[in-house]
Amino acid sequence: MSDKYFFQNLPEVDDYLQVANLSKYKKAPSGWYIVLTDIHGSTKAIESGKYKEVNIVGASVIVALTNLCKPLEIPYVFGGDGATLLIPPEYLSEVEKVLDSTRKMARKSFNFDLRCAIIPVAEINALGKSIFVSKYKVSTQYSNAVFSGGGIDLAEQLLKDENRSKQYAVKVFESSDNRADFSGLECRWDNVFPDTGKIVALLIKVSAKHNDNQSEIYAEVISALNKITPDILKKKPFNKKNLGFTLSWKKLNLENKIHVFGSKMKSFTYRLKIYGQILLGIVMMHYNIKTGDFEWGDYKIDLVNNTDSKKFDEMIRMVINLDDNQIEDMIKILEKYKDEGKIVYGYNISGSAILTCVVQRRKDKHFHLVDAADGGYALAAKMLKGML
Repeated sequence: MSDKYFFQNLPEVDDYLQVANLSKYKKAPSGWYIVLTDIHGSTKAIESGKYKEVNIVGASVIVALTNLCKPLEIPYVFGGDGATLLIPPEYLSEVEKVLDSTRKMARKSFNFDLRCAIIPVAEINALGKSIFVSKYKVSTQYSNAVFSGGGIDLAEQLLKDENRSKQYAVKVFESSDNRADFSGLECRWDNVFPDTGKIVALLIKVSAKHNDNQSEIYAEVISALNKITPDILKKKPFNKKNLGFTLSWKKLNLENKIHVFGSKMKSFTYRLKIYGQILLGIVMMHYNIKTGDFEWGDYKIDLVNNTDSKKFDEMIRMVINLDDNQIEDMIKILEKYKDEGKIVYGYNISGSAILTCVVQRRKDKHFHLVDAADGGYALAAKMLKGML
């Protein structure tokens, strides 16, 4: 069978602790390519209050490329201000055009500089690193990719190296404006507040000097975090009763700007569509109306279950709900391992979470990218880099 189906056929792990177990991973095919994107200057944009803009542009790459490749599943990780994906060679030429189109949208609609690079997996292997991939089962409807091996880290270094990144940069096409398909990308839920406590975006990375035993350290740290509060590895950062649609056009306009590329007529039409669908959704969910074999009252339950609150891309990446005492316990654990020279870390604490949604089929095929509001992963990464 073609390695085109490499990720689609990977077995799933359903215990987050197993993401530290290298025996659960398989090496990415050498003929595949790594796609890396990030927003240049995202930290400044977030500090100026544009964290939702940063999130939705970061997610737009995932939507555009998964739409291009569907029904084939491709591995990806959402990083708040960007994304990492692996693609088979069959899609390479179209991927470049879609990335250029997405880059133009980011510039035209948000004035963001979306950096895009495509790096051959074979080149990463030649430089002495590997990319290993596994599949973490988030829910019965949704699984996400997890990465190990050091290859993603090396690829990110190449992206940010001003001299070397030029050879991997996505070229500019004259006619790629409408190549990207952002259908399914939605941003209609208001900030989600937990019942108690705060929302914490957390990043933990094993120090380079412990590369040889990083799996053991990750497993040890994950187990230690799991003792802070029962089921921290399974619990979502919020529940369905805290979900509510926003009717603020300032917030809804972010989705609009992704889809309409600045056309005033399309913007007006899409605005009517958004509000119409929101009002319909409120009624359908409130009264648990059934259409076919789907009960709309279940949608919020599925939404919570399908959020990607725990990920792994050569570092622990979590959005969790903790109270003040639990946050203190978390910091003590992190400081202990940092003082032992085993890890570096970063976190960002917020009063709420934000959701960027990808809805391919409302009944059973939708997933939700979650981040802490007011900076989330991007500001956590800034703190982690400071420790490095």
